[in-house]
Amino acid sequence: QWQQRYSDAKAAYQQAIEARDQQRADLSQRQGELASLQALIDAALADHDPHVSDALAAHGLDEAPRLGEAIEVTPGWERVISWLLAPWLNARLVGADQLNALPEALATDWCLIDRAAPALHGGQRLDALVSGAGALGEWLASIHYAEDSAEADALAASLAPGESVVTRDGVWRGRGWLHQQANGEGVDALLVTRRRYAELAARREQDEDALAVVEAQCETASDTIETLEQRREQQAEEDEAELALTLDEQRARWHEAMEQLEAAAEARDTIAEQRDQQRERRQQLNQQHAPLKARQQALALERERLNAEGSSLRSQQARSSDSEARLVERIE
Repeated sequence: QWQQRYSDAKAAYQQAIEARDQQRADLSQRQGELASLQALIDAALADHDPHVSDALAAHGLDEAPRLGEAIEVTPGWERVISWLLAPWLNARLVGADQLNALPEALATDWCLIDRAAPALHGGQRLDALVSGAGALGEWLASIHYAEDSAEADALAASLAPGESVVTRDGVWRGRGWLHQQANGEGVDALLVTRRRYAELAARREQDEDALAVVEAQCETASDTIETLEQRREQQAEEDEAELALTLDEQRARWHEAMEQLEAAAEARDTIAEQRDQQRERRQQLNQQHAPLKARQQALALERERLNAEGSSLRSQQARSSDSEARLVERIE
């Protein structure tokens, strides 16, 4: 039973180790992917012109958030919104007072956006799909959105001046013009990259949670194995102690049996010695009784002789009595 439990624990531990290693590999791969995506995001949002960074710092705007890192877009529309807002994604979101306090003419090309968002216009307009765009929401409200070209054609027929419509696959049209989005990475794909980064970050959290679970399983399996091994050692010690006790008992019984055998041997020797002594005594008695037996035999023979003589004398006496009687008869 112990062996089966130990084998099961070892198998569970091996499975947990394999799952942990696989989870670590998945997490490492996920972190690598996140690092690559973060590099793309950083590159897309970088201020490549050092004059821009200097100007922002000089006006206390170097910590202001960029539009490309603050904006949130309804899933599925990131690619189109990135394309439409590409010139503005590096723009800094600032307060209206900061925007109004800047000089009218600056020595470098930069973009600032009032972070206060206008009210939604309602309808099927892009400002409903975007949050965090600040004042650009007004411009986004001038662009309708459509799922496909058929829906875009229907909307295009009723566009007001300054309005346009864009489809999910990147066809942007207005009154008398059309702009087709090209495929590719870079600023135009920034929001797509951010979405992928957010998805992978969420999956990384799941991987970390799963890793914590399998590491706990590894620890539990390891503790189980350690407990079983300790029980085995304890059982071995108990068995050894019991075996030692059994050996001591057997040794004591063996000594007792040997003592009994020795006592029996001594008793046997004593009985043999007593038997020899009785034999010698009997022989001595026989030797002592031999003359008496011879005397008894002689006396018996003498008694028989005397008896024979007595019988003879009695016979003679009887004959004498008879002769005397006859003489008496004759004399008379």
